[in-house]
Amino acid sequence: MIRGSKCWTLEMLDELWEHLTTFLNEVCINLSSNTFLYWGSCFKYAMENKDPRRMYRPIQFLRALINNQTSVNTLNEASRWYLIQQLDIFEWRIPSIWYSINEHVKKQLDHPFKVVRDRMVIILSLSLRFDLTLFHGKPTRQPSIDQSIDEIRERLHQTIETYEKTSLVNMSDQLIEINSEVRQMLNFIETGRDVEFVANQYD
Repeated sequence: MIRGSKCWTLEMLDELWEHLTTFLNEVCINLSSNTFLYWGSCFKYAMENKDPRRMYRPIQFLRALINNQTSVNTLNEASRWYLIQQLDIFEWRIPSIWYSINEHVKKQLDHPFKVVRDRMVIILSLSLRFDLTLFHGKPTRQPSIDQSIDEIRERLHQTIETYEKTSLVNMSDQLIEINSEVRQMLNFIETGRDVEFVANQYD
């Protein structure tokens, strides 16, 4: 239906997506290990070989998923990031979307769940793939690899310095637990190094 709607009128598209958005939001809330791959394929094939200007609504729907965070269901959140990953099918043709995703992901690299952080690193690398210099010497309108990596490295160095000065554990009533801020810093340090490794692939 999404593929076939590319030539519909704006009124028809508005009506379609008024119903589809409600349905797809419910789908995303209930993603599971048995369904997320199928829904990823659904979006991929619905948008494949299409002009992104004709696919504005599904693109915006997927982009909006970056705001639907949860600290309860790890698999569900990782699955939603897998759906966002399907935007890769448009490659360089949606620079503003990649900018938006790139900026959001850079702020979330200390996410509490590794499986989600790993998915974010994949999407971050996708957002940087098309930062190229054209034949006439002008850069593309894509997110900058150098700028993104410099920002992450600066935050990484600051985090390491703070980590070295911070108490690693909390002690109360003879219970010892890792300081939550320390855990967050460790998450970012681990993921920041993963990002640096990915960045080296572009050198």
